[in-house]
Amino acid sequence: MRKFFRIACFFLMALSAAALIFTAWGAVTLPDCCSAVNGQMDFGSALFSGVAEPQAATAFPGEQTRTVTYKVRFLNLFPVKTVSVNVTGRRYVAVGGELVGVRLKTRGLLVVSTEPFQNDAGQNVNPAADAGLKKGDILLKADGKELTENALFVQAIEDSGGKAVELLVLRNGEEHSLAITPQKTAATGAYKGGVWVKDSTVGVGTLTFSDPETGTIAALGHGIYDADTASLLTVSDGEICTASISSVKKGAPGAPGEITGIIGGKELGTVTRNCDSGVFGELGCIDGEPDVYPVATYSEVHTGPAQILCTAADGEKQTYDIEIRKIGDPDDGEKNMTLKITDQTLLSLTGGIVQGMSGSPILQDGMFVGAVTHVFVNDPKSGYGILAEKMMEELEDRE
Repeated sequence: MRKFFRIACFFLMALSAAALIFTAWGAVTLPDCCSAVNGQMDFGSALFSGVAEPQAATAFPGEQTRTVTYKVRFLNLFPVKTVSVNVTGRRYVAVGGELVGVRLKTRGLLVVSTEPFQNDAGQNVNPAADAGLKKGDILLKADGKELTENALFVQAIEDSGGKAVELLVLRNGEEHSLAITPQKTAATGAYKGGVWVKDSTVGVGTLTFSDPETGTIAALGHGIYDADTASLLTVSDGEICTASISSVKKGAPGAPGEITGIIGGKELGTVTRNCDSGVFGELGCIDGEPDVYPVATYSEVHTGPAQILCTAADGEKQTYDIEIRKIGDPDDGEKNMTLKITDQTLLSLTGGIVQGMSGSPILQDGMFVGAVTHVFVNDPKSGYGILAEKMMEELEDRE
């Protein structure tokens, strides 16, 4: 009998030790926060199960997402940890792939540079630098009047008569008041401030998706930055419109390729937001029957074969094979995954990922999983992508 009790005690101690080990392992490896679609919760192992606390559920705008607290247990007996789960309804979007033109009107005027000039007294002067203006500043107002185009600023400087012009400037998200005192130029006698500004930009990229249910449209998969200041453009308005290919420059190591397009006149949507996850706006009109796909969550995307939709030849979007090589941190902006073009047809056309393909939707297992964003300069066959779930966060922020 004693032997039996000794064996029983040994097994109980071994079981308890194993339970403690697995409980500790679960506490470390299980995430503090994760996502689930339509209530399908998976804690990664049949050994772990969770019980939701309904009273902890919080509804978010549009009822698209709610946060539920789960008490996770090992073998449904030993408490492990509390996990916050973002439970979402399955979203569906119409994927793009068409080449589009994007026109952006900046909020205010972006300062590209300041430069000295010779005034009518033969002195080298720089009123803009003296006023404290810097490259990347955004000029919002001049003498209380809103600056919506370059001509308005030029007019304010020329009409100043050499008197100080009060400027409202946006810098690093904060507004500042500065005063610039124009001076006459030696060349023309006109008043000048010594500052170069721009009020708009235009380019081509790829339509990522549209969502008729919410009336939204998205393109590029990354934000539009000014080439001169390397700053994200602050948008007042803009449009996404049709475009057609005029030429394709193949990419090569050290020399990224490019799709050059002719921007057409049909507006597909208006731009309301330019952010790190892409260009977003209000949907106008999309021709034809949309290709509707379910949106994958982060946990549903995996390494391996996938496809992209893009327009690289004959003006028609086509599906090309790729391989998702790595899935990164979902919070890593527009570089959540790395991918490689494996389709020989696309490689023969473009050499890999080229400028103009940004925003090309990525499909895997019948789901929309992300979009192409950047090319590796020294390996044009490879590049970065952004997860679809990351782009969906922008929609939820707007709803």
